Amino acid sequence: MAHKSRPAKRPIVDIGIPCLAYQAQGWWTSLSGLLLSEERYGKIKIGTIRASSSAIPDMNKNATVGGKRFSDVDENRRTISKNFLDSNADYIFWIDDDTAPPQLAITKLYNSGHDFIAGLYFANSTYYPVMFKRADNSFGYVSIVNYTQGELIEVDGIGMGCTLIHRSVYEKILDGHNLYRNRVGALIPIPKSAVLDKEPVIPKDFMPYIQNGIYQEPYWKTELKPEENFPFYMFHGGRGEDVHFCELAANVGIKPWVDTSVLCEHYKIRSIKESDFIDKRLKAEGLG
Repeated sequence: MAHKSRPAKRPIVDIGIPCLAYQAQGWWTSLSGLLLSEERYGKIKIGTIRASSSAIPDMNKNATVGGKRFSDVDENRRTISKNFLDSNADYIFWIDDDTAPPQLAITKLYNSGHDFIAGLYFANSTYYPVMFKRADNSFGYVSIVNYTQGELIEVDGIGMGCTLIHRSVYEKILDGHNLYRNRVGALIPIPKSAVLDKEPVIPKDFMPYIQNGIYQEPYWKTELKPEENFPFYMFHGGRGEDVHFCELAANVGIKPWVDTSVLCEHYKIRSIKESDFIDKRLKAEGLG
């Protein structure tokens, strides 16, 4: 989804960092360069840096949320999302602590006109692009490897290592889903259009079963407890927490885009770049 026009006033963009454990030195240099470039030359205004455990001591501007340094990344994203939605920021820019976007990446993603858009980075093991399409005849995903460098691509799934999301995407997910809880207390958002009965009567001792190849498990409509956050992000069905968010957005008619000109480095033992992916493909074709 894209806005028809951009306001003259610079939008406020919060920075979401869902984990801060061990970062490469180059990551900090890149993050500092990104924030400085945006403040000096960009078209956006940096709001609050929201991290699961912040190593940045500016307590007037930055917020540490969650209180647990090593919480699972899906819970960290949920907590950061709650704080973002409670603020006056227009966008959240997600950056992982091993992904290094180029300078002015946020402004470039903002200028695309899309409300849900990512830069491009590459997996540390396969070197494949971290952007996905639905696999044929499957609920799984495959990496998109055939793309033209520099193009904008609508995709089915992305990572959140360099991703700009307008708050309206979250609001539409909230409005378009009912929240359910299963017998062990796990939460799951269900699209309102997929709820076929209003108030089913399910006995508390109902046990899951399989009939005609379909797994039957009871879920009860529920509300969030005070200590819970809406499960925008969760590990579910073998999917990453970021792909889960993409599926919730797709339920309300919003698909992510990728700007392949916003090329990030992916730090592991060493940084992973587009050139690694190209070299791998050339070798596979006997050309490297």
